[in-house]
Formats: sequence, C-alpha cells, structure tokens
Amino acid sequence: MADLTRWRLFIDRGRQIWKFMSDADPSSQSTVEKYLLGLDSELLTFPRATTPREAARQGAEVLRQLQSEDGHWANDYGGPMFLTPGIVFASYITGFDLGDERRLQLVRYLGNQQHADGGWGLHIDGESTVFGTVLNYVMARLLGVETDSKMASGARQFLRKHGGAIGVPSWGKFWLFLLNLYPRDGLNALPPELWLLPRWCPFHPGKMWNHARMIYLPMGYLFAMNRPMPLNDLLRSIRQEIYVEDYDKIDWSQHRFTCAAIDSKTKPTMVLKLAFGALRIYERFHSSWIRSYALDECRQMLTVEDDSTNFVCVASVNKPLNTICEFFTHGNSERFKKHVDRIFDYLWLGRDGMKTQGYNGSQFWDTCFHMQAIVHAGLAEDYKETLQRAHHYLDISQVREDVPNCTRYWRHISKGAFPFSTRDHGWPVTDNTAEGLRTTLMFRQFGWIKPLEDQRLFDTVNVILSLQNPYGHPFSVSFSFRE
Repeated sequence: MADLTRWRLFIDRGRQIWKFMSDADPSSQSTVEKYLLGLDSELLTFPRATTPREAARQGAEVLRQLQSEDGHWANDYGGPMFLTPGIVFASYITGFDLGDERRLQLVRYLGNQQHADGGWGLHIDGESTVFGTVLNYVMARLLGVETDSKMASGARQFLRKHGGAIGVPSWGKFWLFLLNLYPRDGLNALPPELWLLPRWCPFHPGKMWNHARMIYLPMGYLFAMNRPMPLNDLLRSIRQEIYVEDYDKIDWSQHRFTCAAIDSKTKPTMVLKLAFGALRIYERFHSSWIRSYALDECRQMLTVEDDSTNFVCVASVNKPLNTICEFFTHGNSERFKKHVDRIFDYLWLGRDGMKTQGYNGSQFWDTCFHMQAIVHAGLAEDYKETLQRAHHYLDISQVREDVPNCTRYWRHISKGAFPFSTRDHGWPVTDNTAEGLRTTLMFRQFGWIKPLEDQRLFDTVNVILSLQNPYGHPFSVSFSFRE
C-alpha cells in the first residue's frame, strides 16, 4: 500500500481534489486529512459524555476541527460500485493519465470491496451481481491486475458460475461496446434521432428524469458514432476471460435482452421489445442527413451541459460519457482537457482506497445540516467562527443565474436555487434549495452573520414554487423540467 501520509486534500470553493505529493513532509498532513484517511485512531476522541449537552458539545467540537477552510465539511460520498469503472474506461479510451498512485488506490479499493464469492455488487452493501463484477473485473485488468491474481481468479469463477458477461445488463453492454468487448449488434438501438421528436411527444427523451436523459444523451451520440476502442492484446485477452462461450462464436443479436438471473428485477415487456424492434428497423434504414442533424442537436445539448456545469456534469455516470464524446468530436482539445481536469473532482480517497463519488461531493447538503445541528443544540454563540465560515459557504454556493435558453435545452430555471454540492455543479435540487432557505433564514437571528440579500431569497422561493406539482402540496424532489 502506498504511503497515505503523502496524500493531500486541496479545497477551492467546495471543490475537493486528492493529490499525492511525493515530496510532502508526512508531519505536515492536516487533522482533516489524517481523520479522513484513518491514520490516527486517537484523533478527535473525547471522554465518554455524561449528559446530552456534553455529547452535543463534543460533536460540535469535532465539526469545528474538521471544517474546511472555505466553510464546508469534506466527506466520503462513495458506495456505488458501477461508477469508478466508467472513469477508468474513459481514461483508457481517450488516453488521459490517472497517475500511478491513483491506480494503486483504485485497485486497493477493489480488493477491499470484493465479496467472498469473488464478485462485486451494485453497491458496497449489495450482493454480487454480473453487472458489478463484469465492470469491476474489466476495470481491474485495465488498471494492471494480472489474470492469475486472487482478485481476478475469484471474479472469473463468479462470472463462469453465472453465465459470463453475456448476461450483463444494458449499461454494462454499452460500456463493453465502447471497449470493443461486446459488438454493436448485441445492443438495443439508441438512435440520437429521438431528440428530434416533437416536444409534445410523451416519450421524448427530454421528458425523462434528468439523470436518465443526461446519460442516454451521450449514449445515443456514441451509439451513432460507432467508434469502439481499437483491439489490442489486453482487450483480446479480456474477451476470452469474461465470456463462457468463445467470443467469435456467439450470436450476439440473440442477447440484446439477455440479463443474468441474479441481476434481473423484472422482465422486459412486450411493448418494450416491440419499441426496440422498431428502433432496430429504423437503425438499419436511417437517413444519413437526418442522422447528421440529430448528432448536431445532441452536440449542442452536450455543450450546454458541459458549459453550465463547468465541465463537472450532473453526476458520475454521464461525466465519463461526456468526456468520451468530447474526445471523439474534437480530439485532444482545450474542452477535452477541461473535462479531464474535472474527472478528479469525483475521485475520493477514503480509508478503504480510492473510489468515485455519486456526485462531486455532498458539500452543500452536509453543511446545512451541520449548521442547523449546532444551532438547535444551543451552541451557536460558542461556535461563531465555525458558523460564519459555514454561512460563507452557503453564500458562495447559491446558483446565481439560469442556464441560457434553458427551456430549449430541457432545463428548468435555476437562479436562486441551491445545489447538492457546489455552485460549479449548478444543477438545482428542491430539497437542497429548501434547506438552504431554511438555514439562511435561521441565521438571520444572529447579528454576527451577514445575511443574504432579500432578492436572492426571493429567487430561492421562486425556484421552490416553480417546482410544485400541479395537483397539490408535494414537490418534485429532484431535477424536474417544466414547460
């Protein structure tokens, strides 16, 4: 295991980047870094509290010592096991370097999360699945894990028991397609022309939940571009390792809906099969000029997503897909380099190794609740400086503008909203916005806090009310779009 004492966490307005500093003095590591990496078991320990008040004060003291310089609290937002493979696959496909120390920590995390049966699950607390095992096995091999290692041998044994990679669900098939480990003929069609449907169409992809539409947008773009990774010796070897049958003898067209029994939660309906059948027919006879127009439309929407999130993207599934789209479109451009720079916002080094977070963190969400807890415990006056820094983070995190021409690009208003993580990320969330409003109003009672201007809070209320469902009091909890 690499020397964890040389890792440093760099913070900038909520942005969190772990870097390995080979020439760093181990003694210069901060309390926050030591705590997050579990390097000092005695750190932030207190005598057993004898009263609730004492326990609350000890908790507030922990928060004081762990607060970042910009006011938020850095934290591990990992857990899902299907996120990091996308980052590693994007690195392999486009050629950007993750660095030896990161690769070492990524492999360490895989080893710590591998189950006794040799597989990996959808999440660290989930049972092994073919989806989790295929993606993480391929990632391990791309990171340099040898075929005869205990990790790789155990995973292959699990895959053989469950029919091999032929039963990986659709997202897994798509990632394997990009790596030239699964042919395009085995995919259900994802034509980008769906984005050209009339806006009133009930199954227009723009009407999907944002995390779905922002994933299928780059998927459709990459499906149409049809540029799988050129084969090399490593990929040829992996082809033979993850399938039970001989790769060249599989009738891939018969496996578009194949899903391993341990992964399957419901069977595809006849309606879904007919819909994909129609898309497959369209794909065979599509018009080249309509395809070109559809790709232009997708490129515009990808550009808006990249620009409006400062290349962070909405989350860690579409992030590597958008990065690949930019590379395939413009090569090693400045925009591609901006994408690569933001990849590292998602990589978190924890006590169990390096993993990919579901977002670029949970900074704003956590900060609101920490602030509220200190106030409700009656300790605000004792922790003025801590709360002033935290309030500063709320201040700099508010989204201050709408996405330009937002309706055109299936985005809701965002001016006045609060994000889940950082202002750079920028996607509005109703419950984060509500907690941001609650917290800022709560702190108006303290003369030592400079309150946010009234107009900014009016904008916040406007976002919340705009997302109320038309049939009553419930609100859309996440990222809705309303025409």
